Amino acid sequence: DLGFQVGIGFAGEVATAVVGVIGSIILARTLGPSSYGLFYIGLAIADFFENPITGWAEACKKRITESEFDSREAVGSVIVVTLALSGGGIPTAYLLISALSQNDLLPLMVPILFVPLSLYWSLKTILSGKHNFSLSMWAKVIRTLLKVILQILFVLVGLEIWGMVAGTVISAIITVPVLYHWINLRPSIPSRDSLVSIAEFAKWSVPNGFVGTGLSKMDIILLGWLVTASSAGNYRVALTLSMPAVFISSVISTGLMGRVSNRKSRGLEWVSDINNALSFSSILSIPIFFGSIALGDLIVTTIYTGQYSGAGLFLVVLTLYQVLVTQTTSLSSVIQAL
Repeated sequence: DLGFQVGIGFAGEVATAVVGVIGSIILARTLGPSSYGLFYIGLAIADFFENPITGWAEACKKRITESEFDSREAVGSVIVVTLALSGGGIPTAYLLISALSQNDLLPLMVPILFVPLSLYWSLKTILSGKHNFSLSMWAKVIRTLLKVILQILFVLVGLEIWGMVAGTVISAIITVPVLYHWINLRPSIPSRDSLVSIAEFAKWSVPNGFVGTGLSKMDIILLGWLVTASSAGNYRVALTLSMPAVFISSVISTGLMGRVSNRKSRGLEWVSDINNALSFSSILSIPIFFGSIALGDLIVTTIYTGQYSGAGLFLVVLTLYQVLVTQTTSLSSVIQAL
């Protein structure tokens, strides 16, 4: 039942946010805007390199929701594509970032981050296409909890930004077996027909992933490149505070694509699911936006101290953006399902 899975997933989103905010407060205060911002610039760049892999996983998610497709071959193809593209992605990322950036840390950070994160996000995407999709949210809770604990430990012992990187990588690696267990499918070698079928959808999902990453990550990259890493740090703490606005919509959209695709493949009615999703998606985002207008600066400086005083304006803009996101994510999920 979609409503039951959404409820479980929403609880997972809340748990993730609570852990994430607590961790961000400790880490942001300890590292300061510049180092904190630089880490998230590197993470955003890594997201671009993950897109061919996560886009393929999105295509596999679409196929496993179709009753006639062999789901085991979809899982197998994700593992094969991850290993194959990671081999070429590591040197490509290092050389490209070295040529475009004068920062010595980014060319090393990005290749280290993108391989384990690619596998984590790919398997999480597969899980989100199954009937128990709410478990993908709880996988996120597990990873976030591990990541925050490890990052705090590593940062407090003096590893600074590399402590952030190590916590992110190790937590992703540990969570991969959990995702595999919850997917509960033994991967098999994909046939040529299966690969062609997945590729038919991947030719849309991969470019769409690049566009989505550009829209969601390019802002923090440009802030770091054109302004300073400190501005990126201010932006990141504001983004963290704005995330509760999309709790409900992100959970709904996670399961909506698989549900609509499955019902459509069986010739069942699915329009009512879209109407319900749009009706409930913005319940949190609208009041959060108006609250940020009234109390944005006070909220940021109280939680993160005065060194992040420039984040108040970012918070207002981002909460307005989240209002728009809550209405578009469900529609985007339906388009991908058709």
